[in-house]
Amino acid sequence: RPTVFTAVGPKPAILKAVMDQAMAGDDAPMSLADRPWFKEALEEPDPERSVHLHARNVCWILQRVVPLLRALETAAAVDEDAAGLWADIRRQRRVGTASIAANLAAKTALRCEERVLADILFALPPDAYHRLVHEEGWPVEAFQGWLADLLQRVCLP
Repeated sequence: RPTVFTAVGPKPAILKAVMDQAMAGDDAPMSLADRPWFKEALEEPDPERSVHLHARNVCWILQRVVPLLRALETAAAVDEDAAGLWADIRRQRRVGTASIAANLAAKTALRCEERVLADILFALPPDAYHRLVHEEGWPVEAFQGWLADLLQRVCLP
């Protein structure tokens, strides 16, 4: 235990490192926004195809982080360090969902406000993914298709 804390840092730093690696899918020193699969969705000119790629990316990330997010949210209720990390993760997710919404708004006139799309992307996927995939047994591909269809119906003209 002391060796781990010496090498990585205190528990919040360890959990942050685990969350960062889970979000990205590896330990390469590259931001999420710089990853080829993320850039593909941002650079796709067709709004419908872009939504599908964003839904794919959301599912790739959620497969790795939903259990961690749920554990961190629970820990945040009783642990000050976990609460600070939870707040940081939420802020990072807010920035990420806002950038996706802005990206889609730049491609087409949205049916909803850009902020509403960012809020949907922030709030809906983690909980819905957990409920539908983990609890109800949906295949990840079914959730991905449902999410893309929902985002298109709500947000695209």
